[in-house]
Amino acid sequence: PIYAQLLVTSDQKTADALAAKLIDHGFMTSYVERSISEKGTTFKVRVKFSSDAEARSNEAKLKELSKDVWFVK
Repeated sequence: PIYAQLLVTSDQKTADALAAKLIDHGFMTSYVERSISEKGTTFKVRVKFSSDAEARSNEAKLKELSKDVWFVK
């Protein structure tokens, strides 16, 4: 799988709101990943895709919902 990452933030409410917005727009595999480090807790908003081609074909739609989109494996 490949993941589109749209946001990294320390604000859980902001992350949850974006994930809900993505789901409302048809991205049913959207989720918030929580990470804890010495710098504190961060929340990453991601959408899981089965292939790189599927992820890239949705890039424009994702950018309508978030200005930043990174693809990570």
